[in-house]
Amino acid sequence: MSLEELRSECKTRGIEFNEGLSVDELISLLIEDDKKPTDWGVVYTRLLNAGLRYDEIPERTFPQIKAILGEWANIISLRVPFGLFGSVSDNTVPEQPADKPPKVSQFAAFASMFDAIK
Repeated sequence: MSLEELRSECKTRGIEFNEGLSVDELISLLIEDDKKPTDWGVVYTRLLNAGLRYDEIPERTFPQIKAILGEWANIISLRVPFGLFGSVSDNTVPEQPADKPPKVSQFAAFASMFDAIK
């Protein structure tokens, strides 16, 4: 990515940065932002406000959720490779066909496997 594209991405995500930062420094800022966990309470609230029923939300795919959220879609960290869903050895996360994106309920099941880690 060019310096201007990195600056634009930082602005889109609401990351404060100094205009004098180098490409590597901007990449570091974006990587740190990628590591932040998704606040699923905010996501559910936005989706409920958009008119979805609570029981409909887990049945939606990530592209559907992002389309519904519009500009708020950047609150979801989707930077986890989707291949993880099929490679987890624990049976609590069902396998996902390669031709379909994972559903929110599958991501939530995957994320809940790490609840005990502190």
